[in-house]
Amino acid sequence: MKAMEKMREILEEMRQESLIALDTIAKKNTESMNVLLDTLCKEKFVEQAREIYLELKHYVAPNAHTFNILIHGWCNIRRLKRHIGQSKR
Repeated sequence: MKAMEKMREILEEMRQESLIALDTIAKKNTESMNVLLDTLCKEKFVEQAREIYLELKHYVAPNAHTFNILIHGWCNIRRLKRHIGQSKR
C-alpha cells in the first residue's frame, strides 16, 4: 500500500474516533489547501485532490495557483478536457 493511501486511512480512522479534527491538522486557508492539492496531484491522486477542492472551496477561497495545480494534475494524467467543463460549474 502506498504511503499516501495509508496516511489517508489513518487520518480517516482518527477522525471517525474523534481523535483529530481538520483544524488540528492544518489551518483552513488557501496556502494550506494548495499544499495539500499539490502533494496529491504530484502523487497522481488527482481525483482525490478534486474531491478535496470541491469540499473546501466553500470555506477557502481558491486562487490562480489553486487552479494551476489542478490543471497541471489533470494534464499529467491526461484527463484535462473531461474536467474543464466540470470546473466551470
